[in-house]
Amino acid sequence: MQSASDKYDVIVVGAGPAGLCASQAAAEGGVKVLLLEKERQIGHPVRTSGGTWIEDMAKYGIPSACYNPIKRAYFNSPKNSAVFDYHEPLACVLDVRRAYQHLALQSAMRGCEIVLGAGVQGLLKKNGTTGGVIYTQGGRTKQVEAKVVIDATGLSAVLAREAGLLTTWERIGVGAEYEAYVEKLDKDTSYLIVGNEVAPSGYAWVFPVGDSRARIGVGVIRPEASESPFEYLSRLLETHSVIRQMGRIVPIELHQWNVPCAGPIKEFAKDRLLVVGDAAGHASPLVGEGIRHAMKFGQSAGRIAAHAAKEDIKSPQDLAEFQQEVKKEISTSYRISLKVQQRIAAFSDKKWDEAVGKLKQLEPEEFARLLRGDFALSSLVSLLTKHPFLATSTSLRIAMSISKGH
Repeated sequence: MQSASDKYDVIVVGAGPAGLCASQAAAEGGVKVLLLEKERQIGHPVRTSGGTWIEDMAKYGIPSACYNPIKRAYFNSPKNSAVFDYHEPLACVLDVRRAYQHLALQSAMRGCEIVLGAGVQGLLKKNGTTGGVIYTQGGRTKQVEAKVVIDATGLSAVLAREAGLLTTWERIGVGAEYEAYVEKLDKDTSYLIVGNEVAPSGYAWVFPVGDSRARIGVGVIRPEASESPFEYLSRLLETHSVIRQMGRIVPIELHQWNVPCAGPIKEFAKDRLLVVGDAAGHASPLVGEGIRHAMKFGQSAGRIAAHAAKEDIKSPQDLAEFQQEVKKEISTSYRISLKVQQRIAAFSDKKWDEAVGKLKQLEPEEFARLLRGDFALSSLVSLLTKHPFLATSTSLRIAMSISKGH
């Protein structure tokens, strides 16, 4: 355990996927790293459905024992359904606690120190600039110095707000989910369910975690949706045909979370502070997916912070690299995802039925590509060349227009 007078090169606040990957990358950079987490255990409470992609999990060192692969995906609208079978699974559902704690162990093995139950109060200032953080633990207030601070505090964005990088989120995705025993569950099959009775402006899901265990949830967007996601979840469990065919369902855990879905904030770097993950709005606006993006940009933040700390941040440009790197990566795909999300959030049930009818014509890999939201001009041209019917979609026209810079 550290004392109040300890000094670090890099302090990371928040032990979600962004903070965990940032702390690991910074520690790998050979600097002294401290990771602060407000909860008493990493990976709890669960604040994500855990749906993500196998390729990305492998890239960031998550072993296959930490996720359940998906071999079949259904996309259901009120009167239509499309099914996609995968010989080689592309998507998966994380065992969130196991995956996050694996990342924490990797950070610890590389020399990172971790403090749990640490409620960060704000930035510690030295000579008018960021010089560390102030936090409380066990009723005591502590001040810890650092050359670089990384804010990975999620939607609350505690330090980003203090630094003036964020005032409020214009649109927020809100989710409610049961992890439950499911009597008749196919652990290889997931469901996405849309429609205004199920989840106006959003979608519902059934994500199998393993044998007889699945996450069943609903996510909607504020301010578009008026009811609580718990209301939609209760209705889903009571009335939807997909759920009713699964037999007896017994909740084991209740999860809830909020995620920004208005796109990224304008600046991710200021002074000696970097902002990453949900705190920076790095979740994909299309479906609210944030895990792989948080891991990717968390890794970048940690690497750049370690380098800057070694150089003792002689220039603001030492951290500006992070701003440039992230913006280059997300500028086009996030703009497209946001525009498409805003359009489909207003879909009527009839419009959803039509859209699912068109999706049936896609190959499974093509459907996965659209769901990932990694839009690029080359991939869109390829998709539209093979499936001209998609050109009639308003959402795809938006994507093409943005990709071409119009």
